[in-house]
Amino acid sequence: MSDGSDFAAFVVARWPALVRSLALLGYDAESGHEAAVTGLARCQPSWDRVREEGDAEAHVYRVVLDQVERGTREDGPVGEADPMLSLEPMLSDGSERVELLAALEKALEPLPMELRTVLVLRFTAGLEADQVAAVLGQPLALVKEQEWRGVQKIAGAAEWAGLRPGGFDPAQVFVDAGEVIPVRNPPVDEVAGRAAATRKRRRRWAGAAVVAVVVLLVVGTWLGTRPDGPQLPESAVTAAQNPADIEWYANHELHLPEVTVELPQVSALVSVADGVVYADADGLVVQVRGDGSLVKLGETVPDTPIVASAERSWIAWVQPGEAGDRLVVRDVDRREQVASTPVDRGATPVALDGDQVHYTTPGRDWSWQPLAGDPISTPGGDLIDVASGVRVSQVDDEVLRITQPLFDVEVTVPGDGAILSSGGDFVLTTVDEPQPETVALYEAASGDVVDVGLAPEEVAVQAAFDVDDAAVFLVEHRANQPEPGEDLRLSTTGPTIMRRCEFEFFEPECRTVTQFASNFGEPLLPD
Repeated sequence: MSDGSDFAAFVVARWPALVRSLALLGYDAESGHEAAVTGLARCQPSWDRVREEGDAEAHVYRVVLDQVERGTREDGPVGEADPMLSLEPMLSDGSERVELLAALEKALEPLPMELRTVLVLRFTAGLEADQVAAVLGQPLALVKEQEWRGVQKIAGAAEWAGLRPGGFDPAQVFVDAGEVIPVRNPPVDEVAGRAAATRKRRRRWAGAAVVAVVVLLVVGTWLGTRPDGPQLPESAVTAAQNPADIEWYANHELHLPEVTVELPQVSALVSVADGVVYADADGLVVQVRGDGSLVKLGETVPDTPIVASAERSWIAWVQPGEAGDRLVVRDVDRREQVASTPVDRGATPVALDGDQVHYTTPGRDWSWQPLAGDPISTPGGDLIDVASGVRVSQVDDEVLRITQPLFDVEVTVPGDGAILSSGGDFVLTTVDEPQPETVALYEAASGDVVDVGLAPEEVAVQAAFDVDDAAVFLVEHRANQPEPGEDLRLSTTGPTIMRRCEFEFFEPECRTVTQFASNFGEPLLPD
């Protein structure tokens, strides 16, 4: 076990960059200091595990920014940060770097918060693009695009040549300007004291956690069953650690990170916020929160997909009505409807990519920004998935078209059906060679084949990407190898195996997560 010296050394080394990052994000010295201390205190108990298993620096910034958001919610409505802090009273020496800071402050102020955050994390905190993506929970491609747009906007916002002989170099400008922001001594003892107090509170409340889950379940179910129409099912919640890094459903049990929820057969499942949203065979749309409580959201056309955003807490589905079907977008965090629009019969949601909903009607594709206007149609009707702007369409029964607008790339590859990783980097599909229903993985930008990591005798009956863009498969074995022209035959007695495969440097590293007998209905991974 660590003696705490490593964590203390980290606090001392990273404290200046952390404070300056919060200042350039627009938070005053006191609220920034409080968020940084509390966030670091939250990181301390699990520090050894985080340092060994993950990216400690990205983890700290994620927790601290979450703490800033919590403080904003407690003090007032969630929204943009306060206007950029005026540092002139603290910095009155008239030095070149003070002028540089003033110019940077002026250039940052009009930027949308998401662009400002990406730039500050990249150039003041000194994080790499993939670390920023991990901190913000956004696809790497989106972070890179936001960084490029932010740099372009700042580069044109001031006469940098008069301040810097070489013009605007974002890495150097952010560092040099940040160095004149005053920083207190690293509060190592304050962080340690806050962490100790937090551990005591956790121990005191741990015994009540399971009771709270049951109470919330009962209350959530009672509230959800009051409206007319299909009723919420009876359910039972059990405290249990999920062996996987993804939600999943099998044998009438939904597995969330810390609980399992007993539910009737689920027909569609998406991950969103701290839980999932599912639809059943009757079209009932239900949110299951992280504690296992149920909330009825509405109804959908049976056997029609639900889609969710990886960047927002939005979901979308087609809701039937006497006056016609409507495509509904709802924010599950804010517990409110974002917008709805009438759609033709047969409309099918495809993806919710950022703030754009993609759906199809017979013979036509549609893109809709709920906060901007009406849906825009394009010829096609064969769209399968969209992620980080990358689009996958079915050209014919056995050919896919992958389009990457950011790099103006379009490739065609063999495949039937497809799902994209959240960053738009990989495409999973099925092909009929060398065996029927063989899983294939492609690198989206090039169309190059990537070894998926499954054995020839294994058949993936379900597949999904988790938050780290690793592929998760529910695998069954062929009963025997079919002769040419014969139908595929699967074992009906062996267990279903959950396998997780990462593709760093395009080499698969797979591990078995768990296995189970599929005794009741089809198992399900999130779409």
